[in-house]
Amino acid sequence: MSSTEQLARRFVETINDRDFDALDALLSPDLVAPPLVVDAPADSFRTGMELAVASFPDVRLDLDDLLVDADRAVLSLRISATNTGAYRRGTATGQRASWPAVFVLRFVDGLLAELGGVSDRFGCLQQFGLIGSDDEIAAAAPDDPHARRYLVVDSIVLDDGADPDRAVERLRQELTGPAGARVYTARRVDDPRRLLRYAQLAGTREQVLARVGAAPAYQVVAVDDLP
Repeated sequence: MSSTEQLARRFVETINDRDFDALDALLSPDLVAPPLVVDAPADSFRTGMELAVASFPDVRLDLDDLLVDADRAVLSLRISATNTGAYRRGTATGQRASWPAVFVLRFVDGLLAELGGVSDRFGCLQQFGLIGSDDEIAAAAPDDPHARRYLVVDSIVLDDGADPDRAVERLRQELTGPAGARVYTARRVDDPRRLLRYAQLAGTREQVLARVGAAPAYQVVAVDDLP
């Protein structure tokens, strides 16, 4: 077994064992990695993992395949978890989910220097009950032949208070996604904690911007067609 393979397997083990001290010891101080959860500081992978475990105490990574090339490892995983803690500014749904993911790890001098990857984020949010099912989304966009083929790129929660113009500008600044991405907005709800549990309603970017000032809270999701 190569040292890169050993390090990759060790990375998975530290997460499954909740051994955050060992995880810290495996990370380069210059680690490049995306935040694991929305509220996690960008410079602390450990803190992000601890926040994720607080939301999903039984989260587990099961390794299906592992490919190694010099200092890089590609991990094909299945992630399983139950949402029993607050997540994405909402209360726990109590739902369990299992979804595939692929991680790419790069090690330098025995430490994890770079982490990237993709996962079925849309599918896991559906299983957790945080967004609508395929049928609900298709029903909300009956004229769109691609309604079942959306990939969530980003989502934000807006609270416009008494200043809808500021909310619209914030939406323009924070909404991310490739050029031409379709945009959807959730139904209006009075309790922001329940916001993410509503199915999405179709609308153009202009329609979404027009609606933002009409209510204090919306979920906004940018989506793009899968290949």
